Amino acid sequence: MKTEKEKHCGNCSYHDVYHYPDKIFCVYRYLKGENPIVDTLWHCENWTPESQPCFCVQDAKNNAKNIQENPKHYSQHEHSKPGGVADKHSGLWTR
Repeated sequence: MKTEKEKHCGNCSYHDVYHYPDKIFCVYRYLKGENPIVDTLWHCENWTPESQPCFCVQDAKNNAKNIQENPKHYSQHEHSKPGGVADKHSGLWTR
């Protein structure tokens, strides 16, 4: 599968589900005191390949494609979803 060779947070061994499939919780960033909520399709210099198969990357790519094809459907209340919120300006992670 091509996505397993690509470096994305969604196929890193440090990832955990946060807001599937677009956002993940990075245990590595959390332990370093950094904002642990990152885009599934992003990656950092600490990327380590996942040892078990995961559909995060493929589902995030499919979701991004659907958003591009139907932007009005996906633009409603994106920030009203339950769970923590990553503040882009302060870098703080809050619940």
